[in-house]
Amino acid sequence: MKHVAALKGLGADVVLSRDLSTDEVKQEISKHTSKPINLTYDAVSLGSTQRTAVELLVPNGALVTTLPDVIGELDQGKTSISVWGALRLEQNVALLENLFHDNLSGWLEKGLFKVRTLCPLCENHTNLFFSPIV
Repeated sequence: MKHVAALKGLGADVVLSRDLSTDEVKQEISKHTSKPINLTYDAVSLGSTQRTAVELLVPNGALVTTLPDVIGELDQGKTSISVWGALRLEQNVALLENLFHDNLSGWLEKGLFKVRTLCPLCENHTNLFFSPIV
């Protein structure tokens, strides 16, 4: 599996392959927790990963995806939310302009966030992103 060290360097405690079956994912998760899963965040957001994420949820749980929902209507009160943090989307402008203008520089000065100029997962380009310091 690629990028395990980089993902752990970004704060991941456990890294699982997107190619695992749902049963294999459940088995791996059970090695780390017995608590019910109320929320899944699917950064890959393919149909197969969305289906697995939903199957992991307890009734009334929520799936968050970074691409549009491709699995359709959910049962057992489960919900799916698609998010995209693009500054210039109409619904994000007021929130993110305020965040960047009024808060982020102060947070950087206080050391609450650090800037990473090279995404360790990107081989052909440079990204600028911020990591909270926990």
